[in-house]
Amino acid sequence: MPTLSETHEHVRTATRQKELWDKGITASLEHERGIIEKDGILYYDQRVYIPRHSSLRGEIIAQSHDHIMAGHPGVAKTKELVLRGYWWPKMKKDVETYVAGCEVCQRTKTSTQAKSAPLHPNAILTEPWTHISVDMVTGLPDSHGHDALLVIVDRFSKAIILVPCNVELSAEGWARIL
Repeated sequence: MPTLSETHEHVRTATRQKELWDKGITASLEHERGIIEKDGILYYDQRVYIPRHSSLRGEIIAQSHDHIMAGHPGVAKTKELVLRGYWWPKMKKDVETYVAGCEVCQRTKTSTQAKSAPLHPNAILTEPWTHISVDMVTGLPDSHGHDALLVIVDRFSKAIILVPCNVELSAEGWARIL
């Protein structure tokens, strides 16, 4: 990991190559709008401007994310750490891409998905009609005064009984059918 002075020397070298400057930086420097030059380094809002040099920008992000003192923080904290001393257009997107591709983070981050409940096997059945499942199919067109079907399935034999009924079937109606 390069030191701060080594990083600033890399920035000075890249800053000398004006073709690496982002669009609008030259105009801003000429019109004194936000960008100032000091000791061969460009500053924006008192933060070092990093030219379009992908390895240099990656090095800056790595210092804030991979350094032993940083501890591989998430996207928001890494953005905050980089923004303390550096700036370049679309920096936040670069940080998001870097952190999303960090191999160490991918291996060690905890899952955000809820743990699934343990599965319990159903009892093995030995005779028909001791265990049934019941479902209701609704939203059917009216037929002979009925607009739903009660579906009763024997879990042993898989036999099906279809009972025409109405959506407004009461508890007493269910009891009579079953």
